[in-house]
Amino acid sequence: MHSFCSTQFNLYGEVGDRIARFSSELPDEIIYEDPEDTSYGRENQPHITVKYGLHDYDPGKLEVLLGAVPPVPVTLGKISKFESDDYDVLKIDIESPELHELNAFIAGNFEVTDTHPEYKPHATIAYVKPGTGDEYLGDGSFEGMQCMCDTLLLSGREDDQLANIPLAANTMDDAVSLLTAP
Repeated sequence: MHSFCSTQFNLYGEVGDRIARFSSELPDEIIYEDPEDTSYGRENQPHITVKYGLHDYDPGKLEVLLGAVPPVPVTLGKISKFESDDYDVLKIDIESPELHELNAFIAGNFEVTDTHPEYKPHATIAYVKPGTGDEYLGDGSFEGMQCMCDTLLLSGREDDQLANIPLAANTMDDAVSLLTAP
């Protein structure tokens, strides 16, 4: 069971395949694994988390709210990492003003706990042992790659709580006007 619900865009096609391939080619000796939690290690499904910390699993509400939201364009950047005592997160930075808007939009319409108050969009490559992976920092292998994210995945607290929410509208302005209309 997870502490909170989460939303993410799974990355498929060329972008997802390249991230998965890059992750699979990392040396085994740098990969951080926790025998009690299989969510660590290499990223099995490349994705961009949009909003973590939702209190409720409500796909119906999310579908109504996002039915007027357009697909989100994203541009991949260089490789960087988040550091912690137990592991580091090797990741690809993501550029997308629309992603920031969607993050704030979801936070404004759901009860959330912000475990990471500053939103830093990224695609995780792998969890690595602390202090390892530095040779990949600044790598531009993904820089400039673009994709359009058009289906948001809502994950609940339970592993079997998953719902795909398609995005549909033409622009974020359209979405805001539809949601604020009387």
